[in-house]
Amino acid sequence: MKIGFIGMGVLEALTGNVVGGAEKQQALIIDGLTKKGTDVVVFEYYLDKPTVEKGINFHPAWDKSSTSFLRNFKQLSRQIKNNNIDAVYTRGTQLYVAFLFFYLKMTNSKIGLFWGIANDHDLKSHYNKIGVKSSKSLYEKFNKGILKKISSFLLFHFCDVVICQTLEQMELAKSKWIFREKRHEMITNIFIEPSEIVNIELEIKEVDAIWIGRINGIKGERYLLKLAQDIPNMQILCLGKVSDSFKSSRLFQDIVKQDNIALMGYILNENIYRYISKADFVLSTSPVEGFSNVFLEGWNQSKPVISLNVDPNKSLSDGECGYCAKGSYENLKIHINKILNDKKYMDYHGKKGKERLMKDHTSELISQKYFNLFRGLN
Repeated sequence: MKIGFIGMGVLEALTGNVVGGAEKQQALIIDGLTKKGTDVVVFEYYLDKPTVEKGINFHPAWDKSSTSFLRNFKQLSRQIKNNNIDAVYTRGTQLYVAFLFFYLKMTNSKIGLFWGIANDHDLKSHYNKIGVKSSKSLYEKFNKGILKKISSFLLFHFCDVVICQTLEQMELAKSKWIFREKRHEMITNIFIEPSEIVNIELEIKEVDAIWIGRINGIKGERYLLKLAQDIPNMQILCLGKVSDSFKSSRLFQDIVKQDNIALMGYILNENIYRYISKADFVLSTSPVEGFSNVFLEGWNQSKPVISLNVDPNKSLSDGECGYCAKGSYENLKIHINKILNDKKYMDYHGKKGKERLMKDHTSELISQKYFNLFRGLN
């Protein structure tokens, strides 16, 4: 069987370059599949020419120099057919790929179509929780609203299998667009093993909480600021690049002025675990996630996760790997105040997180689930 992966950043992830967690997830899945004998071809969004890396064939998904939707769509569909692909997998909601799924299904193609949901936003087509800035310009509303809904609609209805990261996404997918039956599979994220530490001489102070993510105004930053203001004795370390557009905002300026928030900017992935080891717990104010890699990174260091909104697979509430305030800022604040001096709480829930990580999120386990899923087409 030959599987075609459509995405971006996989080549960089395989070659050790700096990319995000989603790209590394794809690289780990592909690596696991190839080790099991699966023939994988990757169609990269921004590749100039075909190349081979670690025995995996990479092809340009489309011509990055062209802005013609029709031309690039034709190239992508031609690439799929010319490479004799048996199944296509994509993650996210790219419009090109959504129309590819529609085209393949309408032409009675026998190619299996698999859509992996990146986060809850892919199903909801909007953020419906607290802490997110809304789109202001007509372009933003069209790009993040209408086009997002069109992509989600096409991908959902014309794929053969929807792959969710969490049980919550499974339930959401079943209730969405209910007029068509759809097969659902739940395959969660892989824990990304830390590679060799780049700088072992890092001098890092002990802190109470560590917050990790791209600082861009949609990760609940205003609640991060409120926590720092309301609990001045709590020291918070923030890792993540600050987007240029957010730097000019009043919210960012207020965060910078806060004495108990330390902004470290972008940190090499190899060093993130060193910073996590110096914190008592991982703090999440994000309004929406799939199964966040940050949760897994914290659990690997036996650190509990304290979350305002996100509780994937009820791992924080039922799984005892931390605490979720279910959107209540007041409850989050009360709980943090309570646990700041409770060492036993930290140790117990951090241990539970480590146990869950090793039970449900290993590379071997997740790769085997994808292998079984694709093999089921035969």
